[in-house]
Amino acid sequence: MVPQKKATDSELMGSYNSTKSVWETGRRFGMCGQSVHERLVKLGVKLEGNGKPWTIEDDKRLAEEYELYRYFGQVSRLGESMGHNVYFLSRKAKELGLTSLAHRKAPRSSLKKLSEDAIKMVWEDYRVSTFKITEYCRRHGFDDEAFANTMKDRFPEYDDVMEGKKTKSTHYASGRTFEYRAKNFLQAKGFFVMRAPQSKGPADLIAYNKGRCLLIQCKIGDWHQIDAWNEFYRVCIKHGAEPIYCTKKEGGRMIFYLITGEKDKSRRAMPMTEIKIEEVSEGRGRSRRPGEGRGGMKINIRHRHDEAVPQ
Repeated sequence: MVPQKKATDSELMGSYNSTKSVWETGRRFGMCGQSVHERLVKLGVKLEGNGKPWTIEDDKRLAEEYELYRYFGQVSRLGESMGHNVYFLSRKAKELGLTSLAHRKAPRSSLKKLSEDAIKMVWEDYRVSTFKITEYCRRHGFDDEAFANTMKDRFPEYDDVMEGKKTKSTHYASGRTFEYRAKNFLQAKGFFVMRAPQSKGPADLIAYNKGRCLLIQCKIGDWHQIDAWNEFYRVCIKHGAEPIYCTKKEGGRMIFYLITGEKDKSRRAMPMTEIKIEEVSEGRGRSRRPGEGRGGMKINIRHRHDEAVPQ
């Protein structure tokens, strides 16, 4: 006795024409996708994945990127990018011999040949990994120099990510953590803030708000370097920016000081005045700029009453 078909030929073709998926058609009639595929092929139905024609360029991209996406467990993402479902893509990969177990586990892909989506996928994986760039590239088969150049050109957060992966047990790392704390604090107060990675710049932080520019040096302790202090102050005067010294005291309290002059080698108190960033960001006047008299001061400023400290 010939077993009764779960769906007629016309029903299969009608369902496939509407869904463009052998697997979705199979689910409708309680059949596996492979059986649907075989019957449609016998009926002369042209199968084109999700309805998008397969091209020679698709073959090239699949050959270059399938192993990489499979390695990262993102074949479905590749399918979405190419406009085809994962089942169709896997079948095409098998036809090209890309599903063989003989292929390397970590494909050595050239970043120059990858699509923007593939590069973004690799970057997202690197960001959440615990590896530094050299070890990550060694494990995944990338050239570390090409990896660094490619990612730096495309992703503006590259420097911040690289900074975050540095060893946190060093003194530099402690300073970096404090800089990020100050940056987050200023952003919460309405400032647009940029950070200079590895202290490569006139200031650790540059903050803008309502036409004002603050150049900020962040120090965990007291700032004793006379030459660095004076050079920073002169740069701020030259460019009309407000020189700010950010530090922290007992209990971790963060304090901002407006630098009001250059240091000398005397034992006079350091030339600076404590300011309230909250009032600065709210636009309730502004702190005194370098060289400006006290009459130009419109916000509530608390003078530092510490004992004289050697400069």
